[in-house]
Amino acid sequence: MVASVAVIAGLGLGTLLMLTLAGPAPERLQQDAALAGLVRTMVAIKGLILAAALALVVWRLGRPVSAARLAGYAGTLAVSAAALGWMWSLNAIPVTAPLFYGGLIACYLIAARDRRLLDVRTES
Repeated sequence: MVASVAVIAGLGLGTLLMLTLAGPAPERLQQDAALAGLVRTMVAIKGLILAAALALVVWRLGRPVSAARLAGYAGTLAVSAAALGWMWSLNAIPVTAPLFYGGLIACYLIAARDRRLLDVRTES
């Protein structure tokens, strides 16, 4: 339970930090509402991808996890969430897209080395 709260707190903190750093949207997106809508739809799809990764990590945290692995999961998902929040502001998308995918890839690499990720044995 504490691990899940830590991951969610990391996500929230990262997102709030990026929202405070985000500036106004580029002029092109301010002038073209259809393009801004398309970009926001694409960001929403990225949000679904992040939600799936978060669901997998929260499910994994139902079993004991080391502090280092917990920090890795929280940090990588926080980077992705922060980048997603920054993208929603339609600002610095060329910078935030690599941060978003970098966080997801780093989370995948941590999960790939987690032997207990797919351990579904029940205790009896």
